[in-house]
Amino acid sequence: MSNSEKKTKLYFNQKSRVDNSLKSSVVSVVCNVANIIFGLLYRTIFVYVLGAAYLGINGLFTSVLSVLSLAELGITTAIVYRLYKPISMNDPYKVGQIMCFFKWVYRAIAFIVLLAGLAIVPVLPFLIKDGTEIPGDINIYVIYCLFLLQSASTYMFSYRLSILNADQRGYTFSVVQLSITLAGYIVQATVLIIFQDFTLALTSAVVTNLLVNFILSRWVTAQYPEVFSVKDILEKKERKEIYSDVYATACHQFGFVALNATDNIVLSSFVGIVATGMYSNYYLVTSSLTTLVSKMLGSFVGSLGNAHVLLSDEENYLVFRRLVFANFSLTSLFTICTFILIDDFISLWLGPDLLLDKLAVIAQCVYFFLALNRIINGVFINSFGLFVKDKIRPLIEALVNVFVSIALVQIIGISGVFFGTALSFLVTIFWREPYLLHKHVFKNSMKNYWIRYAQFALLTFVLCFFDTTIKGIVGFELSWFSLIIEGLVCASVFVLFLVLLFFRTAEYRFYKELLATRIFHR
Repeated sequence: MSNSEKKTKLYFNQKSRVDNSLKSSVVSVVCNVANIIFGLLYRTIFVYVLGAAYLGINGLFTSVLSVLSLAELGITTAIVYRLYKPISMNDPYKVGQIMCFFKWVYRAIAFIVLLAGLAIVPVLPFLIKDGTEIPGDINIYVIYCLFLLQSASTYMFSYRLSILNADQRGYTFSVVQLSITLAGYIVQATVLIIFQDFTLALTSAVVTNLLVNFILSRWVTAQYPEVFSVKDILEKKERKEIYSDVYATACHQFGFVALNATDNIVLSSFVGIVATGMYSNYYLVTSSLTTLVSKMLGSFVGSLGNAHVLLSDEENYLVFRRLVFANFSLTSLFTICTFILIDDFISLWLGPDLLLDKLAVIAQCVYFFLALNRIINGVFINSFGLFVKDKIRPLIEALVNVFVSIALVQIIGISGVFFGTALSFLVTIFWREPYLLHKHVFKNSMKNYWIRYAQFALLTFVLCFFDTTIKGIVGFELSWFSLIIEGLVCASVFVLFLVLLFFRTAEYRFYKELLATRIFHR
């Protein structure tokens, strides 16, 4: 092929950022709704076949393996950030060099995770407060090693999937992820129903995960043959630049793990395995909703990485304001519905014996609100490479979270873990991310951002109180039908107030016109 043909051939996604973002958002929503449904179905089968103690073991070891994911050091963020420019310049050779480097790094990570995981084996009993809560038919060492094998094996193939997001093909990435997750659920549920054996179910999950990841990685390779045919690794100078970024992302990875993966470990060590299992049911609901919103909004990350190269500061700020409005709106809606409905949902789904106290629910919803509201901030931070300017913050966040959670869990129980996590969030990430974005990217005041944040925070608090009052007055009889009605009422009331309060804003008008154009073709 001649040089002129190489220059004119298009190797990557050439659709508009708006089309890519909308398509990714819609597909992400559909895939994540499907993922939530199948996840709840599998959890239902798990609880009724095995019980809450098994859930506690499952949650504990999942968290331990999340801690081991520190070996990844956030290098995925640093490397994917490097993909945006060569993709926008239609340079498959440079992308291929980066992906080749990515492959060798991930193989090293898999080896490190495996060794570090094996080193933890002797201390496993100390992570469980009461050993008598461990089901008699399982060996915790065997179960842990199966979790470890599944985690380490994922690194062998998953790096290839990252190119889909960098190429603004988040919609394809969502379908691929759903395929992997769904295959695991189906196989594990089938084994549980037939054999009622936790160890056998985990073994089947490891084999399925490995096989499906291998098949999909080959498929991605076929989508970008010019990229994955490159065997040359990056030059030493470029590798050093990535290592420099990795130092920053490593701090972020450490903070993320301490914020999200230590709760189960703290609960198991200071409260017990059964309590950990009860908490894990609530966490499944809130984390599923968080993932749903993250995918809806995070589907813009590839487009933002591309936009960073092409748009001015003012244009990027306009995009930011619009996405933040969507972020705040979805966060308020999901927080209100979760606060009103989650206890009823758990009662109908698994029974009233697995309910947490109301203070724990309030604490979890506070953190849920804070975490969801920073999704777009996080997307922009990663897309614009600002993680290099925020290295110390995650370390402070991690220390505050661990020490405060351990202190409070011994005073007020499960609620203390959530309040500790929320407090660590408030003193660090809550203000730090918007500060960095407005100072280094938009170069303007944060006043409008905090005004909008306060408006949605107040709206959420008022509607939580209002809907709780209405629910108490009406006195819905507990049923799946009444749960749906309550959800529709909560959503309708929120939409009504959203329109009344924000119909004059530029962001509201933008989405109104966008929906009219894209959906109703007006």
